[in-house]
Order: sequence, then structure tokens, then C-alpha cells
Amino acid sequence: TAYHSVMQYLHFTETKDEIRALIDRLVADKIMPADLKQYIVVDEIFAAKETLKDLILDADQVYKEKQFVMQENYNKLIKNSDNNTKVIIQGIIDLVVVKDGKSMLIDYKTNRTRNEQELINNYSLQLQIYKIAFEKATNLKIDSIFLYSFYLNKLIEIK
Repeated sequence: TAYHSVMQYLHFTETKDEIRALIDRLVADKIMPADLKQYIVVDEIFAAKETLKDLILDADQVYKEKQFVMQENYNKLIKNSDNNTKVIIQGIIDLVVVKDGKSMLIDYKTNRTRNEQELINNYSLQLQIYKIAFEKATNLKIDSIFLYSFYLNKLIEIK
């Protein structure tokens, strides 16, 4: 999404004007289609930056937009399944922050809902799969998983 493009290139030190300039640059460089610009609420990007900046600026390592393709048995991904068919899954992990040997996976969500439990229910399986994929690709253990809701300006832990 447009929000993901902006977050990928954000340094987490920008002012609102610098975020607007970044969006213009992403459009000019054809990284983001011009018609998506109208859907970005700069205040939401700025709020995300403010919420996440301490995590990111103090991190030992940051992974942004990490693509993966993974083959796994279905029953290793879906609990209580006896189907052991191999499936191929691909995706993009928005953000992983490593600090003091602890890794936190964060997935950005632009849903316009105020219901945190609905977000958790809708995305917990996806994030568990992202956790498995990241751990396999990097040999780093993910210690915690979060959704970041732009609409709520909140990190929501998935347990």
C-alpha cells in the first residue's frame, strides 16, 4: 500500500513537511503511483513515526519490507490439522526491530476499525506465519509480534 511505501523509506526523524516531501519524491521516482498519494493521511504517518521512533532509532538492527517465499507443511502452519501437504507461502514482512538480542516483528495495518480484537483475530495467523518465515530466513528468534494500526495509532501485541 501507499502507507507501506512511505514507511519503508522513512528514517523516523522526519517532520510532517519532510514526510510530505518524501511522498512527493516517491511519486516523482515512480516508487509509488501518483493516484495513491491522495489516500495518505500525513498525520497518521507522523503519528506512526512518533510511536515507533524510539524502538527504531535505538535498535541494533532494523529489517524493513523483508520479502520471503517459504515452503512448509500445512499442518505446521494450521493448528489441529492433519493435512501434511506442502504449501508455498510468500509475503513481505513490514518491520523487524532487533534490540539487545530481542526481536520484535511489526506489521502495519491501515484498516479503519477501532476494534483491536477484530484486528488480532484477522491477522494473528498471518503474523505467526511471518514469524516462522523470518526465523527460517535469518536464524533470528522473534520474541514478540505486534500489529501497528495507523487508524488507532497503536501497537497491538499478538500473543
